[in-house]
Amino acid sequence: MKLNTRIKNFVSNPLTAVWFGAFVDILVLSTLNPFLPRILLDMGATIPQTGLLLSANIFIGFFSGILWGALSDKYGRRPILIMCLAGTLAGNVLLAFSTSIPLFLAARIVDGIFARNTQIILTIIGDMVAPGKRSKEMSKPGAGWIAGGLIGPVIGGALYRFGISGLASFSSLLYAAALIIAIVSVKESNPAANESAEGADSQTRERKPIFSMKLLRERAPKLLLGQSFSVSYPISSSACR
Repeated sequence: MKLNTRIKNFVSNPLTAVWFGAFVDILVLSTLNPFLPRILLDMGATIPQTGLLLSANIFIGFFSGILWGALSDKYGRRPILIMCLAGTLAGNVLLAFSTSIPLFLAARIVDGIFARNTQIILTIIGDMVAPGKRSKEMSKPGAGWIAGGLIGPVIGGALYRFGISGLASFSSLLYAAALIIAIVSVKESNPAANESAEGADSQTRERKPIFSMKLLRERAPKLLLGQSFSVSYPISSSACR
């Protein structure tokens, strides 16, 4: 009985769809990334070209993440999350048909523009959960990341024999499922967007630029960015070895 109750509570929890989106993000990442360098080398790319092609996705994502975060503040979390999932799905579908380096680069650029679902997901959790319970709920996507990181390479290894089409097709199916679940289940969590939808006077609120680099002038964001770089760089730099 307790197990059935827990399952029902999990399914009915409005954050379950959000957690699934975070899980899909890391599962796709860990399924694709270990095998992309080998695939690029098979396409004829040199090792330096492979490094540049792989970094293009993250480079574009750095700027698009700032843009999507600001847009979610202005227009709401739900539409931006759905847009990002749809764009990421399109990027993975294009990747499945990538038989040349230019097509591969185009697919990774599209993915880099839209693949910032995790940031929006964490913001939704911050909106919906009371401060006292926020740490606990924020840790659940982290558990999904660990699970996805464990499962992804195994799935990628099994699908590698089908090449980039098999890997990217699997990723596309995951993002299609995440997109459908988000459309059906995710509710708007941004109070400002809800007020706007109800006809509140938006002119009385402070107008903020959609894209701004001023945040990087502050000490805390720069420290967090440095920490993220120090963790991510050794992993990404070893991919082509």
